[in-house]
Parts: sequence; structure tokens; C-alpha cells
Amino acid sequence: MTPLRVLENARAVVRIVGRAATVHAYEVGALASTAAMASLRLVGGGFDPPGSVSPQTKVTFSKDGSGANGADVGIVVIGETPYAEMLGDRKDLTVSDEDVAAVEAVKQAGIPVVVVLLSGRPLIIDKLLDKADAFVAAWWPGTEGRGVTDVLFGDFNYKGKLSVSWPRSMDQIPINVGDAKYDPLFKYGYGLQYPQSKTGRS
Repeated sequence: MTPLRVLENARAVVRIVGRAATVHAYEVGALASTAAMASLRLVGGGFDPPGSVSPQTKVTFSKDGSGANGADVGIVVIGETPYAEMLGDRKDLTVSDEDVAAVEAVKQAGIPVVVVLLSGRPLIIDKLLDKADAFVAAWWPGTEGRGVTDVLFGDFNYKGKLSVSWPRSMDQIPINVGDAKYDPLFKYGYGLQYPQSKTGRS
């Protein structure tokens, strides 16, 4: 992934998409169920592209991905419903059909697609990777969602590595380094950085 240099164009149009893009609960995860969350929503944080781009840049929003035609880039923010401890137990960690549909809608508009995943654990994302020009596992950034946009729009260089193995499917869970058939989607320690490293990763 490289920062969205297209947005250096002061007249760029950014289409923000997804049910998780404007709801702070998706960013704070388990904290969403606490009384403190009420005040956190008021003091800021959040996925805030309007504060990360030129004032001349037009930022628009669509929950389902409609209306993306003509934009310079589409940023689709998806994620799992916030939970705390055992309340997050699920038999299937596949991203929701609603999220997949939103990504597909932006892809059909023929513009670059950036997917930002908000979650507290690796989800099954095989339906999305081939539809995204860039895919960001942002985890739960809490009230510092602005840190995600700082990276997306090139205000801060990034470097990150996975502290877990990312499974390809539910059949691989649990998955750990050393398993006889260890073949995750992304291996433990996989990571990218910008600017490019000497190995050419970006």
C-alpha cells in the first residue's frame, strides 16, 4: 500500500463508504458498551478524512457504496459489531454480506478502492482482497481514528507487522506457527512499510 497521493490534488473527490465509517462504536470496540463511551463520542477521534485533506477536497459519504462514480478514490470502512469478552463469540468470522456489497459497489464504479477493516481480531477477508487496491487492518483505533487517516493520506509514514497469523478460512482456526499444515493468508510477522524498504515492499 502507498499513501493516497491522488489526494494531493486540491480538487480531488473522496467517497467514504460503509456502515463503520461514521459510527464511533466500531472504532472503540468493547468500550462501546461502557458509560464512558458517551463522553468519548463528544470529545473527538473518529475516522475523519475532512480534517485530513485539503479544504478544497470534496468528501462525500454513502453507507452502501452507491454514488461513487466520478470520485477519485473510494474508502470503504468495514468492521465487526463491537463486543466485550465472551459476547463476541462467533462461529463464523467472515466479513458481513453488507460489507462485501459496499466494497463491490465502489469497485463497480471503476475507481481505486481502499478497504479499512476495524476489528478486534483477524476476520475472514478472502471475498474482499481481490476487490481492493489497498487493504488496511486498522484493528480498533479507539478515539484515535485520525491516526488511520494520517497514514492513508501520507501525513505519516507507516511500518507494521502482524502479531498473529491471519487465517484464510474458518477451517484454519485455530492457527499457529509450527502447525503441520501452516499456510495462513498472512504469516505471523508479515508486514509492510512506507517508504519502501530495501526489499522493495511497500
